Amino acid sequence: GGDAYFVMVAAYEVTYLAASTDLGVTLTTPATGASTPYTFSIAGSRPPGSRAVTATVSTAAAGQDPSPDNNSDSANVSVVISTDLSTSLTVAPTSVAEGSPFTASAAVANAGPSDLATGEATVTIDLGDGLALSGDVPSGCATSTAGVTCALGPVAGGATWTSPAVTIVGTAGTRTITATVATTSPGQDPEASNDSASASVTVLAPPSAALSPTSVDFGDQPVGTTSASQTVTVTNTGDSPLKISVVATSGDFAVAGGSSCAAEVALAPHASCSVVVTFTPTAGGARTGALTVADDGTPSPHTVATAAVEVTVKVVAPGASTITSTASVTATSDDPSTSNNSATVTTRVFGRR
Repeated sequence: GGDAYFVMVAAYEVTYLAASTDLGVTLTTPATGASTPYTFSIAGSRPPGSRAVTATVSTAAAGQDPSPDNNSDSANVSVVISTDLSTSLTVAPTSVAEGSPFTASAAVANAGPSDLATGEATVTIDLGDGLALSGDVPSGCATSTAGVTCALGPVAGGATWTSPAVTIVGTAGTRTITATVATTSPGQDPEASNDSASASVTVLAPPSAALSPTSVDFGDQPVGTTSASQTVTVTNTGDSPLKISVVATSGDFAVAGGSSCAAEVALAPHASCSVVVTFTPTAGGARTGALTVADDGTPSPHTVATAAVEVTVKVVAPGASTITSTASVTATSDDPSTSNNSATVTTRVFGRR
């Protein structure tokens, strides 16, 4: 043993070794006609490209090898940057009122084997329909056509990078946000199927009250008497609770017993309550008023027009033989045809003989 040396020369930088480093090994002399394999593990480094590795055997004594021309051989190896990246996306909270902000953040894991250097990849957070940025764009990110794009790096193999939180607002509905990572060099990420991730957020419509009907008419009613009741329904058309603060009437109209709508009542999303209204005229003629409901929704307050038929009785002079009665109706809302809003009845009166 010890009669020959095997030297491998890395013609470019290898991990933990400088460029063109000799890896010298003293060989155990193989038997005549035999060969001994030697394995070296070498890792290439940036920049990617072709690398040459040369193996040379030499004898300790000059002239011991009569044919030195075949004592060297070289091979090329292609060094590539391979970063298997995958993306996940987190939104918080996942349910939010319209106009209230929420955040989205992407996490990018590098399964290696190569480290990811700064500037070699970006992640884009696509806001989707019905969503918009709120506030400042985070440091290291910029607005893009899809939403916000942030630069990654560095991310070592086996490590995870998390993007700055992006603040978002949305209109009512189920909204989708998508995060996608992309490398600047084609082929650097060998598995593209896990480069995107999506998350949904429910944007709740604000509370809003709808009243039905929007007007009520009690017809004619004798002075000093109370009419039959009429009901107005209040419905919360939003996705958030609606808190009622005021239920009131004006004029000769009143909220009657049996009403489930009242101040401090909270209506669940899409729930309803009722207001029972009666009419007690204090004088003759057209009587108008309103039912008012105020709440924390938009818009507020809401009104329902209330009206009653004007009843006018005209008595002819003493000694005449007829009485003429005229009834007419007026309302606070627009009436497209007023020609049929009154009627007259003539009653013949017979005196005693």
